[in-house]
Amino acid sequence: MSGNSYSQDCPRCLGKDTLMCNNDSRPHETINGECVCCGYFYYTNFSRLDKDTLKQIRKDYGYKNKKLTKKQLENIKDFDLNYGVKE
Repeated sequence: MSGNSYSQDCPRCLGKDTLMCNNDSRPHETINGECVCCGYFYYTNFSRLDKDTLKQIRKDYGYKNKKLTKKQLENIKDFDLNYGVKE
């Protein structure tokens, strides 16, 4: 098992141990929770950046644009397919 579950007080309705929380580390760190009292929820959302935003982020971090290897391209395709990642 790569994650755990726990309950905590809800910051919205102040319900005692009503926020049911989960986290996982595969395929990357994720966290979510839902309040069984008031319906408040949160979750890790993942998607893909559009090309212009990615270009700007690379510039901001000083990342030199490297060509992806064949293995990287195959993994990206499989990952997006398996996890429903859309641009």
